[in-house]
Amino acid sequence: MVAIAPQPLSYEGLGAEDGLVAYSSEIVFAADTELTLLELRDRATVFLDDVRLGTIEHDGEQTLTLPIAGGSGRLLVVVESLGRVNYGPRTGGCKGVLGGVLIGRRFQHGWEHRMLPRDAIPVVASTPPRRAQRPRRPGP
Repeated sequence: MVAIAPQPLSYEGLGAEDGLVAYSSEIVFAADTELTLLELRDRATVFLDDVRLGTIEHDGEQTLTLPIAGGSGRLLVVVESLGRVNYGPRTGGCKGVLGGVLIGRRFQHGWEHRMLPRDAIPVVASTPPRRAQRPRRPGP
């Protein structure tokens, strides 16, 4: 499903419970510009024209530096839900980019959203390879 909105929508606004949401928008930016995700919940990996710029987590720095020369391109912010709080004052809190995206000091408008539910992510077996057993020496 693809949803279009002027500002980034929360998981709840998209009808998603968990999984991944890819937010994308065409951006133009000046030299020495920073990108800021306001009120991110939970973890986001940020790409510009398929080049990874970095990862932002909700409890860390919310800003990444865009390429120093300035320019334009397709910004892709892939947000991963890391679970839900089930106690205390944050019970039922929303997920996603909740406060908007700043390019420098300006809000970025015109977002496309794609959802990938957690159950759509292929599971890869993580069984370690069996080690060959060495023959035992006969005991005394």
